[in-house]
Amino acid sequence: MEEVRKLDCFERFPDQWVCLEVVEQDEAGQTQRGRVVAHGEDEDQVLRAEREFRHSHPSVTTNVFFAGPLVDPHAGVMALI
Repeated sequence: MEEVRKLDCFERFPDQWVCLEVVEQDEAGQTQRGRVVAHGEDEDQVLRAEREFRHSHPSVTTNVFFAGPLVDPHAGVMALI
């Protein structure tokens, strides 16, 4: 699996769901780097891949997130992660 910075996922996998195996967190426990477990437009598919991965690797931490705007970009409001 390829290791990436979480912020790079927003450019590499725009508007997709991403599951990372966490390899680095900051002091607040926020994911900084991880290995890509799955990504795609179908949230359910990515969540299934995450569950299967955690079943095979019970001691790892994963992070699933949407690599895109959390609100309509035309609404004039943007949430940052």
